[in-house]
Amino acid sequence: MKIVKVNEHNVYEGAVFKVNKKTFEREDGSTFSREIVESSEVVHVLPFDKNYNIYAISEFRGTVEDYILGFPAGKIDSGETPEDAVKREVEEEIGMNVVDLIPVHKNLITTMGICNEVGHYFLALVEEFKDGERKHFQEPDENIEIKKMNMNEFVDKLMVLLENGKPFGLKCAFLWMMFVTMMNAKKL
Repeated sequence: MKIVKVNEHNVYEGAVFKVNKKTFEREDGSTFSREIVESSEVVHVLPFDKNYNIYAISEFRGTVEDYILGFPAGKIDSGETPEDAVKREVEEEIGMNVVDLIPVHKNLITTMGICNEVGHYFLALVEEFKDGERKHFQEPDENIEIKKMNMNEFVDKLMVLLENGKPFGLKCAFLWMMFVTMMNAKKL
């Protein structure tokens, strides 16, 4: 069945996203509408060091009014490639230098029923900056704690979250699954 967009108008526009109401028409002439959150492209990255320590973050998220375990992520700024954005976000959020980037998936849409956000997912081998090399720092409105953990500690932390019914990000779970899969396949 063919469906065609017949109307679109803005409902809300803020600093981070906007909401558009779109009306669609089916072949039989009937219509339906959807409110869609329009977002910029974003990056998500699981940083690890040469000893396979994981650099997770605990960040306050107003949506759940709590700290959430995750990995560095953020919007792709104008003129940036996804790779440039990953390097900047890792530097800002955990203060590390990206040595090697391993693409996991580009153009992944995680909430397509309500939002058009496109995510680019990476694993990143990181190391500490040499003195004076760091250029980017955590933004003032971010409330991030860095959590350096070995793989067993990370699994233990995940299990506690799951057992206690605590909020946990699907994007973090996806990156962890890909990290373990690539480790087992000896691709890291």
